[in-house]
Amino acid sequence: MKIEIARIDDRMAPSGKAILRSLQNDSLPIVDLVVRESFQNSLDATLPKSDQTNIDVTIGKIATNKIAHHFDSIDTRLKQLFPRESTIVAIRDSNTSGLTGKFNTDDKDELNNSNIYKLIYGLNMNQDKVDAGGSWGLGKTSFFRMGSGIVIYYSRVKHNNKYEERLAACLIEDSDKPDAIMPNNDRGIAWWGEKESSDIYAKTLPITDSQFISDFISSLGVKSYSGDETGTTIIVPFINDSKITMEDNSKNDFPWETDIEESILQAIQRWYFPRIYNRHYSEFTNNSILVPSVNGRTIRPENFSLTFSWFQSLYSYAIQLDSTESPKPHKRIQAKAIHLASTGMSNRKIPIGYLAYVQLSIDDLKTYKNSGFISPINYIGNATFKDGSPYGANILAYMRKPGMVVEYVVNDNEWMKGLSLEENSYVFAVFVPNSEGNLHKKYLNYYSTLESYLRDTENADHATWIDKIIDSGRVTIVNRIKRSVAKELSTDLNNTEAKASKRTSALSRHFGNMFLPMSNFGKSATIQQKPQRKKKKDTLAPNSLINVTDIGFVSENLRSVSFNATLQADTKSTLFFTVLTTDKAYNQESWNKTFEGSLPFPFIINKVNLTKIANKKVNHVTDTSHKKSASFEIPNPNKEKLVIEGTIEIEIHDLSMAPSLSMNTEHIKKEGDD
Repeated sequence: MKIEIARIDDRMAPSGKAILRSLQNDSLPIVDLVVRESFQNSLDATLPKSDQTNIDVTIGKIATNKIAHHFDSIDTRLKQLFPRESTIVAIRDSNTSGLTGKFNTDDKDELNNSNIYKLIYGLNMNQDKVDAGGSWGLGKTSFFRMGSGIVIYYSRVKHNNKYEERLAACLIEDSDKPDAIMPNNDRGIAWWGEKESSDIYAKTLPITDSQFISDFISSLGVKSYSGDETGTTIIVPFINDSKITMEDNSKNDFPWETDIEESILQAIQRWYFPRIYNRHYSEFTNNSILVPSVNGRTIRPENFSLTFSWFQSLYSYAIQLDSTESPKPHKRIQAKAIHLASTGMSNRKIPIGYLAYVQLSIDDLKTYKNSGFISPINYIGNATFKDGSPYGANILAYMRKPGMVVEYVVNDNEWMKGLSLEENSYVFAVFVPNSEGNLHKKYLNYYSTLESYLRDTENADHATWIDKIIDSGRVTIVNRIKRSVAKELSTDLNNTEAKASKRTSALSRHFGNMFLPMSNFGKSATIQQKPQRKKKKDTLAPNSLINVTDIGFVSENLRSVSFNATLQADTKSTLFFTVLTTDKAYNQESWNKTFEGSLPFPFIINKVNLTKIANKKVNHVTDTSHKKSASFEIPNPNKEKLVIEGTIEIEIHDLSMAPSLSMNTEHIKKEGDD
């Protein structure tokens, strides 16, 4: 394929560096951005009257010498950067129209109506389809960020009862980076295709030679279109795996954070659960259902994690409120139509949308009764709450007509204001707008339906709704939706039963996600003085405190617990681990008495390293492994209180148990004491 280099002297023309920064979403992993953007573009291109849209993702490895020679002017550089092979991802849709439109024309109107031009050669040219969810403007930059900057577009279209294949490639990169493919290309933008001129700045056009395309596509291991198939395949080669996985060697990573295939599988469920094999979605929107697969593994609701299975059930239950027949009562799920009091829909009796919600326990979210537990926070990929979240959360998802989740909000002060947060309990909620409903006459000069307004509130990444300003006045529809949803949730759920106590221990939060607890895990690990036996009131030191500050992953069965503690004067403190159950906390002594030695205590302290005493750095290591103990003592014979910091290396013999750290403190007996 011949190269076209973007001219540096084009006025007001952005560089590749600027384009890549324009998406302005660093809160989502790149895999999630690619899945959101590519899938939505495919769904928007579904053929009329098609009952399903097929999207197949293929991930594999490709030898550099099989692909590099196709790229004029950069083949040598590609071999330098990727001496052997690299990962390649292909996202192939079918039952779609393909990249239609003209490209060999200077007519601006025709180019503005050309899907192939807008996707490959245009910038910031959004889709014109009324209920489209994606964008061919800035959102497509995620494709270039996923790999090393090259994206290949392969499409088959039907025009005048004839089929035509189209192939082109584009490079967008930061040419200042040391691993840039074209470091001397100041704009960092180039295209590959066919052209007659040898001028590197002359325009290229998509290749339409079917034989060349067939050979090219087969060399990449990508499936061609045939028969009456039409569609588009986006191919991202030269992927460095480490750039798109989230592996952190200091933590116990989940499979979808370290493996590209698992990451894409989870991302598809995360953002498109409303539309995957869901006939209720199709009946509600008159859109096709989504039929996705990854490396031949079809994703079906029965294969969902329980988190997304519940969310799809909530979505399906909510949208049934739109039908003339009321949905059948559900044992757990509640659903309500949401109305705005004024200036929302054209008629106050018309709902602004539909809300469904459910309260779940940890057992409800386990695959099997005694299986390990992974928090829904991890499944939805919320980085903010992932490591330090309370053991329990309120989570709401909302979406528009295309069926892509716009955003998950967690313990949100707007969508869920006033809703209590229960220990070891999760509230899942879904809000679905009444997309086809007509807006109040006040807005008709700008927006006809609620869908048209909500779509306009989204930025290029379609990641949130933010009310618009019209004629110097802010439209408050989104804010009023949030308040109405929050009121409904708090009114209903806060009155269902007495709420659990608040979490007061950092350890209960951190260990909650680290140790895959059993169903009987639940009591907060309150750090307090807790003597095993009371002899005298004055033996206690009531102001001794301990806090856990961090949890570190050492190996499969070893964790490092960082802590600080305040020790009162003339005291002796014992730090010890307990096992929390529904009726009591077992320390090592009470555990051994209960099980009479038949079941070993699950936690053993290997060593304790004191790093600071009274703000002075120390290096004092106490090895307790020979004692097989889950406790150790720290005396403070001083006349003043003492603040210490340190780490405890704990050995876990049963990962299904949830440990809690506690401290007992008593006065040091002196001569003359009774």
